[in-house]
Amino acid sequence: MPDLPSTLYYASSFLCAVTIPKHILVEFKHVYKTIAQIPSSPEYACGKPVAPTGWNFGVGILAFSSRLLALMNLKWATRGGPSSWEEIGVIYTYLGTGAVMGCRYFRINMYSPLGILWAAPLMSTIAIHLQ
Repeated sequence: MPDLPSTLYYASSFLCAVTIPKHILVEFKHVYKTIAQIPSSPEYACGKPVAPTGWNFGVGILAFSSRLLALMNLKWATRGGPSSWEEIGVIYTYLGTGAVMGCRYFRINMYSPLGILWAAPLMSTIAIHLQ
């Protein structure tokens, strides 16, 4: 049976791994419909076609970072936590950026992203302090 810090790392890893399909679902459910409502006027001639590109790039970065964070948490769960100050820095950076970005989602009553933005980094941070 894994100890509490390992369990927290495993849970954080899981949240990081499952976020991408949900993000892609939001893309098709909300983002493209919203972009389609931008008027096709000269004022928006550049912004409208670039908006999906920006969103897709963001999803790509999120997919990469989420997978990386999932793998790092899995490593920490099996090897006793972060082994360097750089790895600890990753957790605290993730905690800080997740807090800021999570507030934006919270303000618009979109709570599903808070699992990866608030819960996952908080679990990893708690696990560090329990070791």
